[in-house]
Amino acid sequence: MDYKQTIIENAWGGLNMDFGLLHVQLATPVMVAIIILVMIFTLNKLLFQPVLRTLDNRNKIVRESSNSTAKARAEMESLKKDYEVRLIESRRVIQDVFHQSYEEAQARHEELVHDAHVFSEAELERGRGTLQKETADAKAQLSALSDELALITANYLLN
Repeated sequence: MDYKQTIIENAWGGLNMDFGLLHVQLATPVMVAIIILVMIFTLNKLLFQPVLRTLDNRNKIVRESSNSTAKARAEMESLKKDYEVRLIESRRVIQDVFHQSYEEAQARHEELVHDAHVFSEAELERGRGTLQKETADAKAQLSALSDELALITANYLLN
């Protein structure tokens, strides 16, 4: 045990303090400080800097994503407004085409009704003419038959 005691007393220039059970040497706080500095440096290089870089990259990606989302939202709103304007214009064009087609159909209907009326009037007049001709022919034929019948009757009565 003398050997150990000698090493303890002579370590680091023999500067030590004895408080009974507690022995403090100059080497202990210096070694603790060196170990703490090495741990701080090592943890900074191996743990803290990569974690901070990862957090910074994550924040950068979140900001970029937020910016692209805002741009996409603005573009979507612009496209939506353009769509609504085009939809209104298309509806107006469709309504104009519908009204124009309706008016053309109405005009064609009136034209067809007029043509049918003119045709029926012409047919009626032709039918009247034919009827008058046939009536005149029938009267003439009846008159001829009546004259012939009168002659036959007169001959029959006179004979």
